[in-house]
Amino acid sequence: MTKFKKIHALAVAATILFASCATKDNNLTTTDYTGPIQVNFNNYQNDNGDFGFVKAGLPIKDEFVTFNIEVKLSNTTDPAPTDIAVYLTKVDAVVAEYNTTNGTTYSPVSSGQTGISFDLTQPLIIKKGARVGAFPIKINTAKLGFASQWAVGLGILKANGAEINDLQSKLLLDLTALNAYDGYYQTKGAAYHPTYGNYAWNSNGVFACGSGFALTTAGQYSVDLNPGQPLQNGTNLSYFSAVVPRFTVNPTTNKVTITSTIGTTIFVDYPSYDSHYDPATKTFFVKYGWSTDRVATDTFTFCGPR
Repeated sequence: MTKFKKIHALAVAATILFASCATKDNNLTTTDYTGPIQVNFNNYQNDNGDFGFVKAGLPIKDEFVTFNIEVKLSNTTDPAPTDIAVYLTKVDAVVAEYNTTNGTTYSPVSSGQTGISFDLTQPLIIKKGARVGAFPIKINTAKLGFASQWAVGLGILKANGAEINDLQSKLLLDLTALNAYDGYYQTKGAAYHPTYGNYAWNSNGVFACGSGFALTTAGQYSVDLNPGQPLQNGTNLSYFSAVVPRFTVNPTTNKVTITSTIGTTIFVDYPSYDSHYDPATKTFFVKYGWSTDRVATDTFTFCGPR
């Protein structure tokens, strides 16, 4: 796999499995059941098939929506013989552990943080005759903001009328809200820089989708170029980490406004160029300059979700 050669750039972290999660389900038949009733989180899995991870799948809007975390009976196919009260607890260490083992950068939310609300003093109830109970978490993505990839680490603290099955007793809830433009992109274009002169590039076939450039959600209609403006450095496709544009799409016209996410980098506008987004091909066509004499004409074509 081709690697970036950094130009004032940040390193790209490798991804590994969340090893602490169990990778086997714990469903048993009624003939397997012995001992006290047990409970655990309801088989939430990440993209690798490891248990202990769930995405909320949140819309981007300024209102609170409810996402329910489910806990189930884990070692029997029978329903609960009586009401079972299950208490959850916030465990920031779950977030830190997931980041360490997966190379992710989730930030744990605080209990009183704007944009999220949940009451851990109240249990979720698995009703008599049922197998699953739900714990509500209210989330407002606009108030929570996009500065970080937010997450909540949860653990099962106690269960009245049941024991805790440690196999799936911890859970990371991903609160990241992604807009319609977010994802990995192939890039091609041309640019001028006084150090490198005129140059052109095409990342198709150079970077597999997911190992190169991405556009990351900054708002309902805005995305930031990550890791930065493409640069052809000799035979290597690289990037400027100090040149990080934000593309804001007008949802009616699909025209794109380009601004800098870094205050010390002064952008130059090119109003004669039709910077726009093509929804049919999921492609951005943009042109902008910086520092008076640098200019880039970029094409970013969607190749997969992040």
